[in-house]
Amino acid sequence: MKRRVRAGETLVGGLLRMPGEFLVELAGVAGLDYVVIDCEHGPADLVALQHHLTAAQAHGLPVLVRVGQDDPGLVLRVLDLGAAGIIVPHVDTPEDARRAVAAAHYPPLGERGFATYSRAGRFGAASIPGHLRDTADRTLVVVMAETPGPATTPPPSSPSTASTRSWSVPPTCRWRWA
Repeated sequence: MKRRVRAGETLVGGLLRMPGEFLVELAGVAGLDYVVIDCEHGPADLVALQHHLTAAQAHGLPVLVRVGQDDPGLVLRVLDLGAAGIIVPHVDTPEDARRAVAAAHYPPLGERGFATYSRAGRFGAASIPGHLRDTADRTLVVVMAETPGPATTPPPSSPSTASTRSWSVPPTCRWRWA
């Protein structure tokens, strides 16, 4: 998904709340490019989320999970469960954006704790170098500036920002992939 976004491809997705494994499967069968599961405004039950991610994976459907504001522990668990990326709301400063990226990436790109025995590491079957490479290549971080000031002045890119940014401006919710 990250490569497709960077290539400028237009992707079509859906926003879902849990529980909704059936809807995830329907999205995959319907040919959507991705789904977003909202764990900020909906339940953040990790067992239920794993079921949703499993349903999506069966259909080759990437999942972005909207997490709560500045919650590195949830970011780690969501990505370890196999999400393609995260959406982080309330990112109002460049430092907020840096923290979001750091939470989602392993060192040296970030500060995420490392494990291959998670679902994302194929329960230990992924090699350490392969897992590090694959997660750096595919983990997508979308940050949302939800106040007008930051939305009109995105934070500068940095070498550690190996992610895609999105900006939302209430009430129009314009999205720009960069």
